[in-house]
Amino acid sequence: MSIYPHRKKPLRDFYRKSYGNPMFSRFHRRKSWFSAGTAKGVLVSAACVAVVIFLFWWLFWSRTFQVENIEITGASLATTQSIRDIINKQAAGKTLGFIPRSSIFSFSTEKAEADVAGAFYLEDLQMRKKLPDVLIVNVKEKAVIAVLSDQNRFLGIDKSGYVVRDLTEKEIRDIADLPPDINSVAAPSLGAESVDVPPALATDAGQPDAGRRNRNPLPLLIDDERRPPGPLVARRPGEQNFSQSTMTLVMAAYGLLPDIAGPIRWLRVDEPAESVTAVMAGDWDVNMTTALPFDVQGQRLSLILKEKIGAQRALLEYVDLRYKDKIYFRLKEPPAPPEKTPGPVKK
Repeated sequence: MSIYPHRKKPLRDFYRKSYGNPMFSRFHRRKSWFSAGTAKGVLVSAACVAVVIFLFWWLFWSRTFQVENIEITGASLATTQSIRDIINKQAAGKTLGFIPRSSIFSFSTEKAEADVAGAFYLEDLQMRKKLPDVLIVNVKEKAVIAVLSDQNRFLGIDKSGYVVRDLTEKEIRDIADLPPDINSVAAPSLGAESVDVPPALATDAGQPDAGRRNRNPLPLLIDDERRPPGPLVARRPGEQNFSQSTMTLVMAAYGLLPDIAGPIRWLRVDEPAESVTAVMAGDWDVNMTTALPFDVQGQRLSLILKEKIGAQRALLEYVDLRYKDKIYFRLKEPPAPPEKTPGPVKK
């Protein structure tokens, strides 16, 4: 019963109330920083970091994803080896200074395609990756139909006059007939000096039609184009060096001239003058033009060889077929007979 009957509510008993501030009650029970929960969190974090490091190593440094299987289709044996060397060189580098490009994840197919395109002029080139370690390269090559001698290099030329690639060492060795000033280039391992092989020792001597067959498997072109003064810039794959009409004349002449006038040794091309000169066996020239079909020029050459030159073929210096209405030719001066030494004077 209340001691204050006039009050409706009983008074609060402050003796049963705690005087501690409820806002600071957490300080009454202070926890240690290395509790069981904290230790568990540290272990979980360390495990996650270890897993990330392992995955990073596994993806970029382990042998599992190294680009080791390179499958190249559609290319010749020589081109396949060259493309493989370019890819291996690109894979030997590093990304960001420490990540190896040999991993299939860091290997750049775009950069590899650019490197290959800088060394070859191809119809088509496609590269794609296949996990875990395969790089597939699909190649469509342009056919090399002629050879251009350029600054101690031999370049393959396609039917449109574009530079395709550098010739391989084997292809260079197959060039049997060279101008005297580049004879040493055909076999660089022999040094700067070289000698011509006598006709009797040639590989095609004694075979049928050897006197009418070109010794070089492909037309050897010597570019007579007048270049601006200064250092010469090396031709690169993908550059057009000859016109379509020039290449058409070159291929027609290389295939048909041997039956008309004998083997062709090499051809000098003057693109601005629309002129092609075939250097024939026997050291005489046939001057042709891209403005006339080869059939017309071939008929004229056959006619003048039979009607005008005949047995004087050995004295022939050149035949010029570049004019529509006239044919020019020139004979060399016959060698002077040896002087007779005077005999003893009779007394």
